[in-house]
Amino acid sequence: MASPVADSSGASTLDEQDVIRRLLQSESIQQQAQSRAAVADARGQSASLWDNPRIAYQRSQLEGGETEDQLQLSQSFDFSGRRGLWSDAASRRADAARARGTGSRWLQTTAARSVFFEALYRQERSDILQTWRARLAAALQTVELRVKSGDAPRYESLRLAQQSRRAEASWGAEFAMLQGARSRLVALLTGDISLETKLAGELLPQRAPLTEAAMRGALSSRGDLLAQRHLADAAKLEQQASRRAWIPKLSLSVGYRGVETAGIRNNGYIAGASLALPVFNRAQGKSAEASARASEATATAKRRTQQAFADSRGLAVQVNQLREVSETQRKGSLPRLNELVTSVNAAYRGGEVGIVELIDAYRAEVNSRLSVVDLQWRARQAALKLDGLLGRTQS
Repeated sequence: MASPVADSSGASTLDEQDVIRRLLQSESIQQQAQSRAAVADARGQSASLWDNPRIAYQRSQLEGGETEDQLQLSQSFDFSGRRGLWSDAASRRADAARARGTGSRWLQTTAARSVFFEALYRQERSDILQTWRARLAAALQTVELRVKSGDAPRYESLRLAQQSRRAEASWGAEFAMLQGARSRLVALLTGDISLETKLAGELLPQRAPLTEAAMRGALSSRGDLLAQRHLADAAKLEQQASRRAWIPKLSLSVGYRGVETAGIRNNGYIAGASLALPVFNRAQGKSAEASARASEATATAKRRTQQAFADSRGLAVQVNQLREVSETQRKGSLPRLNELVTSVNAAYRGGEVGIVELIDAYRAEVNSRLSVVDLQWRARQAALKLDGLLGRTQS
């Protein structure tokens, strides 16, 4: 089993690929998939079997002392092709069960990825607030030195201390959210990971596909939609089998017959054939039921596909626009903020600006960085929903 990789500092890290791999290696996930496949295969095997032969023994005795023994073996034969159609239908239902199993694994993978990216989002916010907290603590030391030397009034250190306590509280609340998300992630996965494991990855998703062909191609392999199509095919095959109910089954029998009269025993054989005439019951009800199931499964698959396609188009546009806004703010605002903080620090040390301007500069920087991360998280949430609709495990 793969272990978390180590970063340059020696601490273990966990990325999205690790999450997917660990989840799929989970014993419960594997057992669930294997059990569903075994059930589906067993049903398909049952439908392909011949009818069992029948053996019968009969002994009769008449008043005159005559006795008769009969031992008979019979076997029915289906020349209508129904058994083959039922077997094919069972195979389609087995395919549907496997597709549902794939869909179940995809849903569980999507849920685990959602927890991972939430934890990554909380980690990035926590890191930003931790930097803000450390910066305010360092600034407070500088201000207190200036107060002691008489270069700054006492209220400046009090004002900055209040802001520092606020930053401490904000970081503490965010760190609690991070640990909660990490705890959920640890509970989902297997292996040597802990609450101290560092998460690695890009919170901002890649651009979403907007072409109809790409979306419909992804939807064609989505587990639950594929299962509905297999169920529709199975119902159509069952309908074909039911329509052949007018062809009777042939039963052939062969056996031994022995008659004993006045102590003399005569031995012989029995051979026979029989047909069950489908005069009244020609499986009309089963045929109608199979037709209705086929129509229902086809309509369900079509409706779900149309709804998923419509929702996917909207989410793809949302992902791309949120991604663009996030990148615009990151590239346009953050470099200027670094310059702003540096210049305000220098101006404060030179006595050109007061503590209020310094605090405002720090707050503007942290709020802008948090805003970028929040936009990235919103884009990732939309991308995760899009992946869920398209049946993808990564975006």
